[in-house]
Amino acid sequence: AEGGAGLPQGAGLSECTVAAAETLDGVIQTLSKNFAEGVDYLQVLVAVFGDVLKSAEHGHLKSFFIIVPALCMSFCEASRIAKDRMLKSVKGKPVYFTDDGFAIGVAYILAILGQNRHFDSLHWFDAQKGVYMAELRAIEGRREGMRRAKDKDGLEDAMFQEKRVRTMAREVEMLEWSL
Repeated sequence: AEGGAGLPQGAGLSECTVAAAETLDGVIQTLSKNFAEGVDYLQVLVAVFGDVLKSAEHGHLKSFFIIVPALCMSFCEASRIAKDRMLKSVKGKPVYFTDDGFAIGVAYILAILGQNRHFDSLHWFDAQKGVYMAELRAIEGRREGMRRAKDKDGLEDAMFQEKRVRTMAREVEMLEWSL
């Protein structure tokens, strides 16, 4: 047999506990209903903030997409430095690094401002790949000359430069996948 509020008799719960359980049940039902209806909360947030950020008061954001490449380079460099420091400090222990807040934030702001197409039209990621490929070709050319001259210090320096360029290219590529 059941007692009040659908609880089995003898459960021995206080009225306060029963009221809290009923409130929790209501919250869970509301959440289940809202998610089942397919409400896209990200689109709701984009719409709400979009109206505010597209207003005349925030007109300076009309060209936000233009500063994104500089922000991306700064982020990639900071990320590379943080990873290097982290790897040096743990000395052989397994470590994991993640920082997707920047990418999510930039993607969100570009979406709110409706500037994704503008940013894409810069073809910045493709241009960066070209820059890194050119740098790697130049380093390889210098390395060949140093091999012939048997310049060990120069070869070591070139290997370090190549590693740095490849690391930055990988950082930019990972950021591209995140945006």
